[in-house]
Amino acid sequence: MSFGKEQLIQQGNELYFRKNTGLKRLVEAEELNPLVPRLTTAQLRALGVNDIKAEGYILTDDGKEGTYWKKRGIGLATEDNRGTVLVTSDLVVYEHQLDGGAISPKWFGAVADGITDDSAAVKAVFDLIDSGKAKSVYFPEGTYKVTASVQSTITGKSNFSILMDDNAKLINTDFVTDFTTATASYSGTTATIVTSAPHARATGDLIVLWDFLDIAYNGDWTITVVDATTFTFTLISNRLPGVSGISGKFRAANFTRTLLTLSNCSNASLNMSFHGTIQDNTIQHRLGWTAIKIQNACTNLSVKLNASGLSYGIWSGNFEADEGNLSDSVIKVYAKHVGYPVALWKSGSSCQFDVYADHVHRGMYATAVSNSTFNIVTKNYDITGMLLGIHYVGTTTYGCDNLSIHIKDIGSTRYPKYGECFLLAIGGYDIASPSEIKNINIDIQSTNAKYSTAFYVRNFNVNQRVSNLNIRGLVDRRQLIESEWRNELCIGGEDETGKSGTYSGINFLSWRVLNPSVAITRYFFLKFVTLLDDINFVDFVSSSLQSISLPAGRRLLFAPKKGGSTQADPNGYYVGNPGDVYINQSAYNLDRALYLKMLGTNNLGWYPLQLLIFGPTASRPPISGLTRGFMYYDTDIGRPVWWTGVSWMDASLEVVANTTTSGAYTLKTTYINTDASTGNKTQTLPDATTHTGKRFVLTKTDASANTVTVATVSLQKIGACDNIVLRSQYAVLEIVSNGTLWVISRYSNPIYTNNNTDVVDKAFLNATYPAVSYPVGTLIYYYAQGKKYERISPTDWVLITAPLVA
Repeated sequence: MSFGKEQLIQQGNELYFRKNTGLKRLVEAEELNPLVPRLTTAQLRALGVNDIKAEGYILTDDGKEGTYWKKRGIGLATEDNRGTVLVTSDLVVYEHQLDGGAISPKWFGAVADGITDDSAAVKAVFDLIDSGKAKSVYFPEGTYKVTASVQSTITGKSNFSILMDDNAKLINTDFVTDFTTATASYSGTTATIVTSAPHARATGDLIVLWDFLDIAYNGDWTITVVDATTFTFTLISNRLPGVSGISGKFRAANFTRTLLTLSNCSNASLNMSFHGTIQDNTIQHRLGWTAIKIQNACTNLSVKLNASGLSYGIWSGNFEADEGNLSDSVIKVYAKHVGYPVALWKSGSSCQFDVYADHVHRGMYATAVSNSTFNIVTKNYDITGMLLGIHYVGTTTYGCDNLSIHIKDIGSTRYPKYGECFLLAIGGYDIASPSEIKNINIDIQSTNAKYSTAFYVRNFNVNQRVSNLNIRGLVDRRQLIESEWRNELCIGGEDETGKSGTYSGINFLSWRVLNPSVAITRYFFLKFVTLLDDINFVDFVSSSLQSISLPAGRRLLFAPKKGGSTQADPNGYYVGNPGDVYINQSAYNLDRALYLKMLGTNNLGWYPLQLLIFGPTASRPPISGLTRGFMYYDTDIGRPVWWTGVSWMDASLEVVANTTTSGAYTLKTTYINTDASTGNKTQTLPDATTHTGKRFVLTKTDASANTVTVATVSLQKIGACDNIVLRSQYAVLEIVSNGTLWVISRYSNPIYTNNNTDVVDKAFLNATYPAVSYPVGTLIYYYAQGKKYERISPTDWVLITAPLVA
């Protein structure tokens, strides 16, 4: 068959054009092929018994473009799935040639306009992955609205992908307008809700309340007593309402709908965006969809999820069940207004979780996880930025082991549901079966997080244990006011009931808290009943109040320990090598004395170190002369003071020397006030090259005609001068060394004369007041002449007529 310069040839089952440039595969050149007919989906389906059927067709529908080849002559109408398989009216089956490419929900009729329900099309592509008939799904740009019918499961599949265009997203508008109005009242700890219509709820149902002006009613509750238009529930005892008879909204909780469930899948890649109805933090976790459930030992998954308006982003496992067991996967979630961006129940081994969570109930919920890394950036969490806990199935409990947690609060501002929240909380449930959370490396960063305690650890049963916590933290609270503070840290429990269980291996590698410059009324809690070893502090700075309760024989140890005893001062008692650290173990507070061996002279050469000790003036510790140099931060005056051996010295107060002699000052002096009434004086400055930054303020204090000369050493300059002569009373010179010379920062040295015979010109002024002693800025007043002369350069003066005031 000849086509001039082009020839149609067949190789195997494929057609090619032969062109001057070589062979080109036919299906890659559909725009050149006049032999493959073009139809719409509707036209192909309408082909009947009287129509001649081609072996293939090119579909031209927007979003469905592609080649469909005849699969067989007689099939079933039910085989038509609107996307990859189309059936004519006389049951000829055509199948889309995928060539390993991705299928699209638009092939199945998705409109992606954010209005049309695209559930069937979206479910169709998920089902093709589940059936093994497709390996890749791609959502082109658009907004795909889905409803409850979209819920899909992929079971036992591997090596597949579900990806979305950067401008594609799934949305759901459930729960937007289906609240019922209600009125709330309370008596004691019992709340009573009266609904505007029969509510069809039963005892034990979980409901949500919202939009009540008294926020103590808002949230999720379990019904205790019910009739047709009334039900009751039990309030939280420390969060009772203040008013009754107020109106709000009510509905049943609903967080059971799931977009996509993966069960026993492996080697899959998902990049999805799903957005539901945004609720308030207090109810979002109980009213919304779950984006992706990962169940039954999925492994080697790569999941990226952008989510909002959901109850759960990623859900893996289940409460009181063994259904998760996710392993060797990377999960990345960006979530705003999602109850739980990631929730793990006995799921997450050798995984990495990267989560951004804003306006959430808990940013990360993880129980019974191991060998995994968590990178959490969060703010505005109602309960915790991350909760790490135990998991139980029946009477069997599971702990956590070998985790790395990096968590950062970038500035929470929202008032939480219970008035206090926790950036990182480690704990569990009151279950009697033994369990342990161990080998956790923790890095906490918190910047001006309102109403948040940075770190909270608590066992809830005597059979539970927390061990081997390596803690680093930087908590900056300097921009917060007192009503926004919460406790700095609590390990073991802030009261007697919270100290159960066993603790060991608690190490503060670095814990630094930057508090406001006012007295802090919140606490650093360490309280234990059973502590198996000492608590180690390598680096610790905090001005919070401290509430510490340790079992007998347990201590707080600071810095690397090379030796120690109850001897207060090791000098004269202990021999050590330079670099050794001695710890006074007689104390149990954070202000214990530490000593560093600086010299190798037998049992001497120990020098005291100290942590930051703080408090009001009245609480300055009684210190003997043996500890000269001890620093105490005085919160009353807002600066540190040092013990000199006999008194406290405030280093911010500068030394003043009042003298009638030359050279009567030391390098400690800043202000040198010289009285020259008995004769001319000279104050010689120290070497500027070895005293960079040193400042002096020199003043002539007397009214005599005598002078005070400020001189230098080694021909160094004061500004451009060799020296400066102070002549009038209260003439002042302020200078600072720049490492080379003395720089003038202030100079006032007016010179007064009644001489009426001087012929005053530039030559006279330069000769009488040479620039080597009288710097720029020198003022000469001739009273009788009514004139003032000011030096503006080493050789130039300006004349200012200034008659005396009568």
